[in-house]
Amino acid sequence: MGLRVRMTRGRPPLCIWAAPGTALALAGTAGVLLALLIFPPGAAAQESVGPLRTSEQNPLYRLLYVPETEPAAPVREGALRFELSSSYSNILEASNRASHAHLFDLEQMTNSLAVRYGWTDALEVGARMGLYTGWGGFLDPFISGFHNFFRLPNGGRGQRPDGAYVLLLEHDELEGGRFEFDPGERILSLEDFRVFAKWRLRGRSGDGSLLSLRAGLRRSAGPVAAGRIDGAVSVHGRLSRGVVVLHGSGGLALTDPPPKLEPLVSPQAVFASGTLEYRRWSAVSAMVQVRGSTSYVRGFTGGELKGFPLNIAFGLGGTRAGGWGWQVSFSEDLIPSGPAIDFTVDAEVSREVGP
Repeated sequence: MGLRVRMTRGRPPLCIWAAPGTALALAGTAGVLLALLIFPPGAAAQESVGPLRTSEQNPLYRLLYVPETEPAAPVREGALRFELSSSYSNILEASNRASHAHLFDLEQMTNSLAVRYGWTDALEVGARMGLYTGWGGFLDPFISGFHNFFRLPNGGRGQRPDGAYVLLLEHDELEGGRFEFDPGERILSLEDFRVFAKWRLRGRSGDGSLLSLRAGLRRSAGPVAAGRIDGAVSVHGRLSRGVVVLHGSGGLALTDPPPKLEPLVSPQAVFASGTLEYRRWSAVSAMVQVRGSTSYVRGFTGGELKGFPLNIAFGLGGTRAGGWGWQVSFSEDLIPSGPAIDFTVDAEVSREVGP
């Protein structure tokens, strides 16, 4: 297979790497610890609002079922919970090998609207609709300047035009050698539709420990083989000790790829997450979260797509009167050579109504 992606004269895309996640992970951890020392506790601890609702943003992975982290506790019986969330990512990934090449250079926003209902005290059912925006964006100069100012590797951004939109994947095992993602930039197009149910196995919503089982189905939308159905099953747990809350989850995703991608997609993937929530203040919780999975793809001998995604996120969340809730977070990849996207900002606002 010939060379298909050229980014610099005399310098192949192999030289592209993400900004080191370890440096930002350490800086974020230090910031959280400093905040815990500086700010005094409130009169009463904030109720648990974790984990951070994040998901993998790699454009290839998002053609499949990528789970969102979520709490172990179902919503209250008879209550309705509405959630509006958004994730914005700046993406630059590239590889060039004898049998494959890829270049993802874009900014994307994934939005979702979810509705959950407490069917019984132990059973929650719900649905989620996802919307996708992909375009050239505006953050390339800022991120390049940030990396240069702190003398961090710039991931090859200096050799790419600002505001570019490219989604290229070529592989010897693909029919015709190339996979077409979409016809071009998209503004708020339907990404997928999901239904799910969560059953509390042990404990109650107000208990210190809680365990639940979740199952979900996803119907794909958008320009790439819409109508495919894949899903996942997972176990979610919560353990509270005073102002410290630990959240954890693990599960199995079953994939249904577009027909042309079948030679490169694994039939299943294992995913897991862990979150430390600190409820020192009366109106806000601070959270640190690690989330990852096994690889969704196969047949790659090098580059980011060969590895597995692992992210760390730092965020805040809280609740307000009237059933309102909110979260904001920043995610960074922990393995620079893996497929996890190295810059994502997440935000969510929610409201629960009912008895």
